[in-house]
Order: sequence, then structure tokens, then C-alpha cells
Amino acid sequence: MNKHQITAAVTAVLCLIGSFVFWTTSLNRVVLPAFSYKTTQLLEQIIDDLAAEFFYAGKSVEPVAVITPTSRAEKEGSVDIAQVPTAKPPVASIAASVIPESQLADIPEDDSLENIDDLGSHFAADVQSDAEEIAVTKEPVDIEVSSKQASALHAAASDQVENTPPQPNLLEQWELSRTWGISVPSLNIRAPIYLPSMKYWKKQLWALLEEQMQVGLNHGAVAYPHSAAPGNKGSLIIAGHSSPPNEEAKKSAYGHVFASLPNIAIGQEITILRGSRRITYAVTDKTVVSPSETSILEQNYDESRLKVITCYPVGTTRDRMIISAVKVDK
Repeated sequence: MNKHQITAAVTAVLCLIGSFVFWTTSLNRVVLPAFSYKTTQLLEQIIDDLAAEFFYAGKSVEPVAVITPTSRAEKEGSVDIAQVPTAKPPVASIAASVIPESQLADIPEDDSLENIDDLGSHFAADVQSDAEEIAVTKEPVDIEVSSKQASALHAAASDQVENTPPQPNLLEQWELSRTWGISVPSLNIRAPIYLPSMKYWKKQLWALLEEQMQVGLNHGAVAYPHSAAPGNKGSLIIAGHSSPPNEEAKKSAYGHVFASLPNIAIGQEITILRGSRRITYAVTDKTVVSPSETSILEQNYDESRLKVITCYPVGTTRDRMIISAVKVDK
């Protein structure tokens, strides 16, 4: 090599050394981007899976049928749980190499009793989320769980069940609210009245409205969504079963609620309960129409009226009996 080649080689080496020194001393000053908690969780999962795939492939770890609690009791030191080797490295140790320590400090510990997002159809799985199944061998394995450990697990599960929000029932799902009550003293009839939302009525979704009404009829009488409030001018239009038309109605306590309604006489009274108020209507007319006769649902705001609709003859769904009544002052 001549002196020019030697000079070029030495210069290149010095540049590499200088660059290395510069970047290693300046790296700590570089501000890393902030990661959200969800992004950090996703990154941890990816690193965890990659580590298990590439670094632990082929390594045999004998599975052990052990349940490792992660409840509050263990974190507070009230439960002494033996550590069990797994085929995957701890997520925190891997994440520490790629996530800044300042961000790791902000990541909350996994506590299934405080981080419940959605129970839904996964309720049964979430109740068991305090225990992580490591592995199960084909051979039976005796697991010794002390009474102290069992009590801690039971307390954690009980706490989670007690804090579980109630699931919406069928009435809430169909937007049916228990609003009023109906009473016919002469026929010994008494039932709650459910009022559906106006959603399907306004959009003229008649099939869905019918299904909404049928759900309510299994729990009492149902007012049509466009009904006037009891005592107000307009028609309060109420429907109820005289006989159960399907299996669900047969199971209901209100499948025959209006079975005796066709026997009501002109002039007899029907009472609507609205909170502490009792609004009384006197029967003025009884008619039988076909199910396709929709004029009975028309509103008329000249006076306060009540229309009670039920299937007729009793035991069939062939026709509809309409009991009309007007408000009387008492």
C-alpha cells in the first residue's frame, strides 16, 4: 500500500470511531415517541409471540397443571404462590428492552377486577380471569391448595361477580317501559301497562313494531306508541291477550289477562293507574273487527278516550274485540 491508501484507510477508521462515539453519547438525548397503553400492550404481545417462536422453539418445558392466581390478595402478599416455569419469557423483561423505562412505569399492572371493559357473552370467562392456566398434563396431577389460597381466590371471584353490571333484559332491549296500570274491578282484571318507544312506529317498521308489542304482551298489557297519556285529550289505545297465541305467551302470567274482557257491559268502568292518580273511563261501545282494520288506531283529540283491544273469540286470533270508553270525572 502506498502512503495515500494508508492515509485513506486511517481516515475511514477514525471517521467510523468518531461516528460511533458521537451516536452512543447522543442517543440518550433522543426523545422517543410516546406510546399509548393499548399500543404498548400490542407491542408486548408481538414481542412475546416472536420470542416464543424464535428463541424458545424446540425447547421442551414439562407442562404442569398449576393455577397461578393474579388477584389482589397475591399482590398484597397475603397468598404465597410458587412460581411456575413457562415456555415464554416474562413480557416485562422483553418490553423493557424496546420501551422506555419512563413509559413502563406508567403501565398499570394487570388487575382483572379493575380493568373489566366488557362482560357481555364473555362473562363466564371473565369471572375466571384471576387464574391463568399454564398447562395441563395428560397424567393426573395432585394440586395442593391451602385454605388461605382458596379463600383468597373465592373472595376475588365474589368481588368481581358483585361488581358486574346487570345485563339489559328483554324489555330494555326492546325499549319497553312500565308506565301505567289497568284495572277492571267488575271482572277482576289488573295488569301493568308497558309503553314502547316511538322508534318503529315513526319509521313505519311494522314487523319490528309487532315483535316489540309481543314482547311487552308477555309481561302485561301494552299501549300503542302514539297513544295519548291517561286523562289527556286523545285516545289511549291498549292491547292485551285473551288467550296465549304462542309458547312464550303460554309461559307468561298475562297470556289470558283479557280473557273475561268480552263480558264487560256498557256503562261499566275501567280504571287506569297513573302514578298516584286513578283515571276512570266508562264503557260506551263494544265492536268486533278483522285484524286488518287499522282505523281503530286512529287518533281523535276531541275528548279523552280509551280503547282496549283483545283477540276474539277467546282461544283464537281470528278477530279483534274493541272496547271503547270515555273519561268520567269523579
